[in-house]
Amino acid sequence: FPSNWELSGARSGSIARLLEEFGIASERMEIAGYGDTRPKVPNDTPELRRLNRRIDILIKPTGY
Repeated sequence: FPSNWELSGARSGSIARLLEEFGIASERMEIAGYGDTRPKVPNDTPELRRLNRRIDILIKPTGY
């Protein structure tokens, strides 16, 4: 991927597709890729960078 941002978006999209396969309606999901713009921890070491490679999942209730 040309950037961390694009990689992050692709990860989000692949998880959304997987959740759809498990029966979660696409209308209940939104995806976003933040790349390196919202790190959980500093990106100073390989170990910390690994912690920032994450996916947060929020599923909206029906009728939201």
